[in-house]
Amino acid sequence: MGKHFIRINSSKYVRVKQTWRKPHGIDNKQRARLRSRPAVPRIGYGKPAADKNKHPTGVREALVANARDLEAAPAGVAIRFIGTLGKAKRAVLAAKAREKGFHVLNG
Repeated sequence: MGKHFIRINSSKYVRVKQTWRKPHGIDNKQRARLRSRPAVPRIGYGKPAADKNKHPTGVREALVANARDLEAAPAGVAIRFIGTLGKAKRAVLAAKAREKGFHVLNG
């Protein structure tokens, strides 16, 4: 899934959330990239362009909100329904997607 970057001192204090914030300050050990501190995001941690925007299974995803989106989806993609899609419409679209041979990720 890739490397997780945590905020400096987030494990030390409850009040400091783990969500990433860039370290600032002249004496900041994480900004200085000391070995004993958590890693800082850099270009080298990126993945190849061909692998971006893919599901962990390795297939591309198509976001579907209605039947028109399902018709426009190219073959060989996995279908992911938008979060605001209701239960009834989701069931209908999931059935249509499975008929067409799509893999449904959240249906």
